[in-house]
Amino acid sequence: IGTVGPIFAEDWDEYKKKGYSYNDKVGKSGIEKWGEEYLRGTDGEITYRIDNEGNIISSTVTKEPVAGKTVMLTLDKKMQRSTQDSLERTVKEQQSKGGTARAGAAVAIHINSGKIICAANYPTYDSATLGQNYDKLVNDPVKPLTDRAFQGVYPIGSTIKPAVAVAALQNNLYRVGETVNCVMTYNYFNDYKHKCMHYHGPINLNNALAKSCNYFFFEMGRRIGALRLTDYYKQFGLGVATGVEVDDSKGILKQPKSNGSGDTLQFAIGQLNAFTPLQLCNYIATLANGGTHYRASLISKIVSYDIATVYNEGEPDEVNKVEISEATLKAVKEGMLSVTEDGTGRATLGNYPIKVGGKTGTAQVEGKADHSLFVVFAPYENPEIAISVVLENGASGAAAGGIVKDMLDAYFFSNYNAEGAAVPFTVLS
Repeated sequence: IGTVGPIFAEDWDEYKKKGYSYNDKVGKSGIEKWGEEYLRGTDGEITYRIDNEGNIISSTVTKEPVAGKTVMLTLDKKMQRSTQDSLERTVKEQQSKGGTARAGAAVAIHINSGKIICAANYPTYDSATLGQNYDKLVNDPVKPLTDRAFQGVYPIGSTIKPAVAVAALQNNLYRVGETVNCVMTYNYFNDYKHKCMHYHGPINLNNALAKSCNYFFFEMGRRIGALRLTDYYKQFGLGVATGVEVDDSKGILKQPKSNGSGDTLQFAIGQLNAFTPLQLCNYIATLANGGTHYRASLISKIVSYDIATVYNEGEPDEVNKVEISEATLKAVKEGMLSVTEDGTGRATLGNYPIKVGGKTGTAQVEGKADHSLFVVFAPYENPEIAISVVLENGASGAAAGGIVKDMLDAYFFSNYNAEGAAVPFTVLS
């Protein structure tokens, strides 16, 4: 939502041209800043009559004030609250059991619009006491003031593998049913001889996604090449601006110099590059809807102060189209379904009443426990929602599974959603 504050001296000339008074408050961050032109009203004027001694004889309103407009957000307040609570509960439970998780973020997006349903962070803070606690929050080593959902940049580990699968299938570098013989150590490049976590033997795409076989995706990465992989990542919105209305990070998308090096293999398993939870969620939304990459957005509509008149209803904004054939989409979605039914996500979603496609991930962090990541889309047959969860130092991809389940429950099974339309937050200056 953001903050408001005084006009700084260096900005006064610009605001003065727009009719502001020097003591006006203006949006300084978040939606308050983005929506300043809508949220700001117009001051009225009162004309006073005074006598010779300066006493007011009468006053007349000679110009009526005009209330600012109302910005309606896409956020579902119940899902936002449920996700926030789940993040906090999960981190504290892990810590109580000796775990190393300390923070996290979670995002949910409508598949066919790019509209953000929730974006939660832990740890967080009380905006009502931000001023008095600011110094303490700034110096907190866990950085509660950081918007991890939009600005936290993380290596995303094996959650990148569905995008790699799309690139391999679309470029006829892999045919459905083909097996790759996983012998653990991949020896093709001299500068990078990494091992798979297990010896899988002959393994196809479906099982490689379900079991998260690095060896299989090393081979896919080698076939595709780092340059083409990087292009696909950009098409999916990774390493590029999401277009969301508040400050966010582009992430880190390393530009490879060539196709033939060990970097190619690391690109294919989600290392070296790093992205935000928002980018990760929008990538899964793009994949699940068949390749339409929408600009991420928090704005539902702009209406009058009394909500009676709609001035601008936020329409989905298509950024680009990733070419994904029906056959490719079917193969990748089936593999992601296997993740939740038979693979690394089975522990939390194996018996879930709705079919869910997903991918777990563990991302290496030097000197610390791995980050835990989980992405999903649901329902499997006709996707509506995409979710991404990052649990800092959560150790394994499955560790984030409980948060994903809570988010799915809030969206599909809470009374709030079952009744129909969610009521978005209202932001008022």
